[in-house]
Amino acid sequence: MFGVWRVCDGMSVQKLKPKWIRAYRLHYKKTLTAPNRIVVHDLRKGTVYTTDHFDLENCKITMAWENAVSDAKRCGAKVELNVWVK
Repeated sequence: MFGVWRVCDGMSVQKLKPKWIRAYRLHYKKTLTAPNRIVVHDLRKGTVYTTDHFDLENCKITMAWENAVSDAKRCGAKVELNVWVK
C-alpha cells in the first residue's frame, strides 16, 4: 500500500518496507478562540500548538474514536487524528 523497496546485496534480494512513525496528534477544541481551534501535538519535538489548518504531504492519517488521551478527552474531543510520516 505504501510501497516496498527492493535492495540487492550481491546474491539475494531483500524487501524493505518504509517505517512509519507517529509524528503528530490532532484534535479539535471548541473552547479556544476562533479561528485557531485545532490543537497539534508534535510528538517528535514534544511541543503543543494551536492552528486553523494543518498541511502535510506524504503522510498517513489514522482516526481514533472515543480516544483515551486525557488532555483531548478533557476538552470534549471524541475523535483524535494520528498523523504518521516516514
